[in-house]
Amino acid sequence: MRARDGIMKRHIAGSLICTLTMAMVLAGCSKDEAVYDYDLTDYVKVGNYTGIEYTAYQVEVTDEEIQTEIEKVLQKYSDQKELTEGKIKKNDYVSIHYELEVEGEKVGNGQSQDYTIQVGKGQVLEDIDKALVGKNVGDQFEVETKFPDDYELSSEMAGKEAMFDITVSKLFDVKLPELNDTFVTKNLGFETVQAYKEDLEANLYADKLETAEYNAGEEIWDKVLEASEVIKYPEKEVGEKQQELTENFKSLCSQYGMTFETALESVLNTTEEDFNAEMKESAEKAVKEEMVLYAIARENNLELSNEEKQSYLDDVLKENEMTEKEFKTQYSMTIEEYAKQSGIMISLLYDRVFDFLLEKGVAK
Repeated sequence: MRARDGIMKRHIAGSLICTLTMAMVLAGCSKDEAVYDYDLTDYVKVGNYTGIEYTAYQVEVTDEEIQTEIEKVLQKYSDQKELTEGKIKKNDYVSIHYELEVEGEKVGNGQSQDYTIQVGKGQVLEDIDKALVGKNVGDQFEVETKFPDDYELSSEMAGKEAMFDITVSKLFDVKLPELNDTFVTKNLGFETVQAYKEDLEANLYADKLETAEYNAGEEIWDKVLEASEVIKYPEKEVGEKQQELTENFKSLCSQYGMTFETALESVLNTTEEDFNAEMKESAEKAVKEEMVLYAIARENNLELSNEEKQSYLDDVLKENEMTEKEFKTQYSMTIEEYAKQSGIMISLLYDRVFDFLLEKGVAK
């Protein structure tokens, strides 16, 4: 799991409308692992999945990326003093909170928490970064801006006009420790700075390679899905998936203190009939994807054996230094039950099929 990197860039994650909408569009992220233990050729015709072209990728780690990660680590060990006055300069650390309107509509509950950012480091939208310079603690100001057309953190916000009402709540004097052999030995478990940097670069490279490979596999996967045709939908799986999506939606409504009926009317602006139709459509898309997944896996002997599944769960327990009994005591379920509920095994199967498709694909 990558560390959170952009404070205000992730503000949308907290809004009700986007959270509820994401619950619908992420239909493929199933809780319970469906097995489809029958002949899938009666239900789906899988398109060609070998020799599929994908965008060639090249992975490299820059000195700037290494330095950025080093600064994040040093900040964790820094001495911070809150200042009651002083103008904000580039590279200063500040805490801010804000209200956001997108195309005239207020987003979320109208007030964010305090977020600490380093000014000028691209952790917020560029217009906000620039506007913060020269401000004082307690200053309140508005920034009119526009989300980038390729805004990755929320496709719904991409390209839209926005207005941030920002208050500077805190300014910090931050003194970073010196990066030397003594520091990395005491705090990071390396004998030298060079050894630490080499390990950091290797980890960054591995992360970027994993992301590049996943994106390439997903590009192939989308083409395979598009070329695949459903002959008929299995009613049982579609019904279960639709029920799961609906229950997830209602659970989210409860978390936000809202009834199902109120959410339909005031958040989604839809009727229950239209909502059910959309849930069924999302369920059918998810079931199609899973049928294609299992069909490819079975045709190429990619399914996980019981031994592989158990080995993975054993590794999870080992990494967390827990026994099965301790896991059950802490989480009130066995690790096998947890794996089924969280969809771990089907996620592993996706990874395996993606790797296979990438191996059989053609870079362009």
